Amino acid sequence: MLARTSSDLTRAAAELGDTALAVTADVTEPAEVAAAVAQVEERWGLIDLVVHNAGNASVIGPLLEADPDAWWDEVAVHLRGAMLPARACLPIMIERGVGRVVLVYGDLGDSGSPWCSAYAAGRRACCGS
Repeated sequence: MLARTSSDLTRAAAELGDTALAVTADVTEPAEVAAAVAQVEERWGLIDLVVHNAGNASVIGPLLEADPDAWWDEVAVHLRGAMLPARACLPIMIERGVGRVVLVYGDLGDSGSPWCSAYAAGRRACCGS
């Protein structure tokens, strides 16, 4: 389990016991992703499944009122946050011939939203067909 903040993550991992590892990292930062992958591999060995579900919907309101940097940061969590963990794990998966990368997708990327444009754009770009 990976998240930027540890409070809820640690609590959830504790409820699962030894079957979960709480790793704190920002999926938009390559060095943090690399460190997280190393931490997981140290505990359980080579990774054969990456599930990307990182995202946020914090830029809510009309696009004309959105802060451009906050809007782009939200899109980055969806796109860069999917690419970096996959990029960190895919080489060994390909070499071993084993592994999957799963991108979790909600329908807001299809239906859009005048109030959550960054979330909708990021999810659609990351996971849409």
